[in-house]
Amino acid sequence: MQEKSEKITGIKEKLLYFIELQGVKKEDFYKKIDIDGANFRGKNKKSELSTDKIVKILRQYPELSPDWLLLDQGEMLRCDSTVGMNDSEIVNAYKMIIDAQRDTIIVLKEKVADLENRLDKYEGGNAHAVAG
Repeated sequence: MQEKSEKITGIKEKLLYFIELQGVKKEDFYKKIDIDGANFRGKNKKSELSTDKIVKILRQYPELSPDWLLLDQGEMLRCDSTVGMNDSEIVNAYKMIIDAQRDTIIVLKEKVADLENRLDKYEGGNAHAVAG
């Protein structure tokens, strides 16, 4: 399961997050798009997917937003993907999106605080060096 405090980056990580939320087994996903699961593990997770595979994924999962997957813009699910969903499913989908965004904000706040601390230490160290 995707660690909530991590920012989801890279197409493969986004795809793994998407299928997890959709309740799709990884093995079924790999089979459906005709790809070896090793492509989504270890160092291979950072490698690019071919255009053909991305097109196949988007055709197999029309509810997946290409803008979110490829451009890191918008929501994970297409707006029209809520057609056929009952109200509780729609609410749950939006809750998951909100939770993911909240987690991203927390991670970013932690990174800002860490960078501010580093900057303070750096500036403090240089002030002593200049004064000395």
